[in-house]
Amino acid sequence: HIGDDYSIVGYNIKPIVLKKGSLVGMDSFVMPGVTVGEGAIVGAGSLVTKDVPAWTIVAGRPAKVIREITERNKTEQ
Repeated sequence: HIGDDYSIVGYNIKPIVLKKGSLVGMDSFVMPGVTVGEGAIVGAGSLVTKDVPAWTIVAGRPAKVIREITERNKTEQ
């Protein structure tokens, strides 16, 4: 509100956890307390407000799961 003293407003100060092999695209925002799972990919310009499951691709504002990352078949090489 107008005239509020923002120095006394409560802030959410929690760590951000990036697990092994995770990637975060440029200009993305990851909010406090969020964990990005192992091997997960956050698309550029995304706003991550919830935990990201391992081996998924998320994107958007707010970020949503758009694909799961699967293992490569040995015959696809």
